[in-house]
Amino acid sequence: MPRGEKVEGNCPRRAEVPPQSNLRDYDYWSKQGELLGVTVRTCSFCGGIHPEDFLSLWEKGVSVGPTDKSYKLYVDEAGKVTRGSGKFYLHHLNTADWQAKFKELADDALSQVEPDYEKDGIGSKRGREDGPKIGYPWWFYSKVYMPEVAS
Repeated sequence: MPRGEKVEGNCPRRAEVPPQSNLRDYDYWSKQGELLGVTVRTCSFCGGIHPEDFLSLWEKGVSVGPTDKSYKLYVDEAGKVTRGSGKFYLHHLNTADWQAKFKELADDALSQVEPDYEKDGIGSKRGREDGPKIGYPWWFYSKVYMPEVAS
């Protein structure tokens, strides 16, 4: 029996596995713990952080780590309160509002990155200390996947 708020329409990542008709309306959001005053929920199927929690944590200054996968990001510090590594699957950004907030935070994080040659010696870039941040190398090096949103 589900233990938490239902994932609307089930986890979007279920499309990647063979259909399982007996699991209809099965996925739910499970509370994992609290970080920076945000109750962190994860999906029972993919283990990804809830979009609202991800966006709140990022806005509060938690660094988001890029990967070579266009559909996944890592949320620094979130692994302390989640089962696993604090991952966020962009499949769950399935509303226009969530996508707009993601783009706003990404633009803000990217606008704050400046070279620091003296500190790093090799000309790598560093972002600011507060607000949304993108982890090393301080930008998304894979094209970020955005799911289609019904209009």
